[in-house]
Amino acid sequence: VRNRSGLSAAQPGVALQPPLECVLVDFYGQQVRTVTTPVQVFASQQGQYVQNDDVALGGQFRDAVSGLAVFDRLAVTPSLVNGSMAGEVRVLGAPAVYLQALSDGLVLRSAPLPVDFKGGTSVCAPGSVLLLQSALSASGGRQGSCERCSVGKYSINPLASPLGPTADPACFNCPGRSFCPGGDQLEGSERAWERREPTGEFRLRSCPPGTQLVNTTDGVFDHDVQQCKPCLPGEYVVDPNRHQCESCPVGGFCDGTAFSP
Repeated sequence: VRNRSGLSAAQPGVALQPPLECVLVDFYGQQVRTVTTPVQVFASQQGQYVQNDDVALGGQFRDAVSGLAVFDRLAVTPSLVNGSMAGEVRVLGAPAVYLQALSDGLVLRSAPLPVDFKGGTSVCAPGSVLLLQSALSASGGRQGSCERCSVGKYSINPLASPLGPTADPACFNCPGRSFCPGGDQLEGSERAWERREPTGEFRLRSCPPGTQLVNTTDGVFDHDVQQCKPCLPGEYVVDPNRHQCESCPVGGFCDGTAFSP
């Protein structure tokens, strides 16, 4: 087995990088190049040649052509349980895989190979969240995989949720008048955004003259309504970050950005 480094920094449900490679050799250690041999990856339990039902595999079938099988889509989806702190998860058990092929009536197997997953907020790539299945696995955990946020949503913490620290991880909606191309990016006319990594959200900090900062509904912070709302003609605002747009005083002139007596 070659390119094992992808097993030491795996992400749940994401194809291993670099791809795992299997080389078939004969009794003399020479690579077998004369036949095409199907090779399959199995999830190992406790480092034994026993199927591990807590782990799901994707892309586990490949043919060894000229003695080489490249598993460029092999993804390992482990079972996870809640960690000791809110918003944390840990991998259940000690996931491992082994490769198996059948050649000339002989079963060829590699040694079980441990799979180590990144921890904390590095469990998934930036812009992705750890989606957990609702069903429990054989050992009482929940299988989870990293999924990139689509257009109109974002994630800056793969374990965060817009519903709070005890909810399952999920992508945040793009707030207000901004545009989110997907992943961990937010674009829009409001540039003064603050990334709050622990809560996994963007917070609008300030707005330009002629607008008012909107970030609450009925006096409570509301992530999804955040925006710099323009004042209308006939209105003005003193401090965009603290005050609301107000009607122009009698006898004055207001163009939405300033007041002139």
